[in-house]
Amino acid sequence: WDTAPTYSGRQEVWDCLKAACEMEDDASARAIVEAMGLRLPDGNLLTVYDDRGARYGIPHFCMSYPRNVSATPMHEPVPSAASQASRPFDETSGEAVAVKIRTSLG
Repeated sequence: WDTAPTYSGRQEVWDCLKAACEMEDDASARAIVEAMGLRLPDGNLLTVYDDRGARYGIPHFCMSYPRNVSATPMHEPVPSAASQASRPFDETSGEAVAVKIRTSLG
């Protein structure tokens, strides 16, 4: 919710949508949305339009807190090969090998 206004739209609309998503009952959430003059073409908060025609898309995970996630781990994590060795190891020559990894988040 903190970064939502950077995608587009007005801050006050995002605040309204956040409040509506955090409501316990649907009637209160709908009252907040209607008071702001927002349109729900699908009848839910996943896609919302304001009075200027700006689209606000809300992911499913913003609608409620997860119920199937535990705060405590169920089992010990399995150590990976990378965490066991400080440097990668070349099995064929027995020499340490420098490796560069580039990740992509897009």
